[in-house]
Amino acid sequence: IEKRIQMLIDLPTWVLPSHYVPVNCHTGKTDVIDIEAASIAAELSLLLNILGEDLDKNLAERLKQDLIRRIVIPWEELMDGNHYMYDWMERNDNWNAVCIGGCTRAFLMLDIAPERKERLLKYAMQKLENYMIGFGTDSYCSEGISYWYYGFGHFLQLTECIQRYNGKNLFDVFPGAKPAAAFPEKILI
Repeated sequence: IEKRIQMLIDLPTWVLPSHYVPVNCHTGKTDVIDIEAASIAAELSLLLNILGEDLDKNLAERLKQDLIRRIVIPWEELMDGNHYMYDWMERNDNWNAVCIGGCTRAFLMLDIAPERKERLLKYAMQKLENYMIGFGTDSYCSEGISYWYYGFGHFLQLTECIQRYNGKNLFDVFPGAKPAAAFPEKILI
C-alpha cells in the first residue's frame, strides 16, 4: 500500500492523458482536476483516513499535503476568483457528480480546519445542484443508464460521506434525488 501511495504521489498529475491539452498537466506545474484526479483523491483520502496511523508517518503527512495541494487549494483559489472555473462544475451530467463527489469526499476526510471544510462543502453543494438539473422530468439521465449508474453512484457515495460528516442527507437537500434514485425500478418491464 505504501509503495502504491508513493507512486501516486510521485506522479506529476492524476489527470488522464487525454485531458492534458491545453494545460500541459504532465509537467506537474499546474494542479488540474478531472474525473480521474477526483476519483484518485477520494480513494487516497479514504485510505489516509482509515490507515493513516498505520502508515509511515512521513508518507502519511506527504499524502495529506499532496491532497491539499492537488484538490483543496485549487478549489479555494477558484472560490476566491484566482483559478479558472472547471467546466464540470457547471455541467449537468455525470462529470459533475463524479468530480464534485470525489473532491468533496477527499476534503471531508482530510484533517483540515472545520471552517475550511465547511466553506468547501457549501460551495460543492451549490455546484452539485447543476448535476440534479440534468435529470429529466421522468428522472432519467440524458446520458443513458450506464452514465446514470456512474454519476449517481458517486452521488450516493458523497451522500454517505456527508451523512457521516454532519448528519445531513442529500436526498433531503436535493428533492430531485429521490425520483432519480427510483428511476431504474420504474423502467423495469
